[in-house]
Amino acid sequence: MLFAELFALIEIDAPAERVWQVLTDFRRYPEWNPFMPKVAGEPARRAELTAEVRPDGGRVVRLRPLIVTFRPPKELRLRARLPGLVGEQRFVVETLGAARSRLVHEKRFRGLLVPFVRRALDGPVRRSFEATGLALKAFAERRR
Repeated sequence: MLFAELFALIEIDAPAERVWQVLTDFRRYPEWNPFMPKVAGEPARRAELTAEVRPDGGRVVRLRPLIVTFRPPKELRLRARLPGLVGEQRFVVETLGAARSRLVHEKRFRGLLVPFVRRALDGPVRRSFEATGLALKAFAERRR
């Protein structure tokens, strides 16, 4: 298979505006994001970022993701390319009430290398993906 996908719905006891602020404040990622502890760049459509990704505490991978969708305060989608592999990460913030929201979090991989990195995608990348959503939830909920 030349395609892999991770998907999560996370309900957060914080307003959607706060979740969006946490998600797009890249300078504060080291405070909460275990998967992507370093991101530099501006949150804007077509902005190229520099990022360090650390799947499940493993070795650091440096990427230059591009923001392909930026629709404040609702949707952020990033795309990173490596030889033989394209990864996209999408976040959608939905309002559930005045002090409650839902985060839709998706990660998709496509390319010739998907079958060769399947073990990493099903292991450390999946664990980091899940940890990122939970960490964003915890950080947004405690920022009152």
